[in-house]
Amino acid sequence: MKAIIDRRLTLQERSGTVLVRGTEIWTYGAKTSKLLRYTGFQDRELTLGAPLPSISTKDAALSWDGNNLLVANRSNRKVFRVDPASGQETLVMEPGSLSFGDYDTALLAVDTVIGDIAWYNGLLYLAVQAGYSSAIYGIDLGKKRVVFHRLAPGPKPWGLDFNSADGSMYIVDNRNRELRRFFNAGKVDVADLPSEWVEPRGLSFETEGRLWSTDWSTGDVLRIRMEE
Repeated sequence: MKAIIDRRLTLQERSGTVLVRGTEIWTYGAKTSKLLRYTGFQDRELTLGAPLPSISTKDAALSWDGNNLLVANRSNRKVFRVDPASGQETLVMEPGSLSFGDYDTALLAVDTVIGDIAWYNGLLYLAVQAGYSSAIYGIDLGKKRVVFHRLAPGPKPWGLDFNSADGSMYIVDNRNRELRRFFNAGKVDVADLPSEWVEPRGLSFETEGRLWSTDWSTGDVLRIRMEE
């Protein structure tokens, strides 16, 4: 597997997260702490679209559950469901309310950080940065229970998303500079990050074989084409 940058576009504000929604890209502005909506990424030039509602969360990671926006506060590890029209926020997850069963509880540590979040098959997934205990957690929000855990491929998982077509999980790690694809059957593919993709932040699928991420070092958003 090989990761190739085939598009690089400039954001109005540097962002550490990205969410592809149809023909739009949603980000979180690091300077203004606002959600931003861009159009035109298929035309190779981004234009700010209609305003999105304000959110209370700072340093956010974004995902979409099919109906509403999911917003994670990276530092306190709380996750909110946000109505994209009204901006109404509902707390749906905080680490202290979860049942972990026999799974590792690194998510509870005060110095743990959420790198990214994803929604797949009715579960919320967190890419958690916790040193040697960095991991991917799958959470059943309705039951407030951890139902999935696997160690992350490196200590700094900054991007996480799923290919809904085959259920494969993609993780980008900033420390070991790899993009990994995990299949349910156990197969793992690894791609080195292109040298010009310096500081990956966030991950979001557009279509089969195409993902978007940001580069914190430049403030750009990148489209990554995957080749077998």
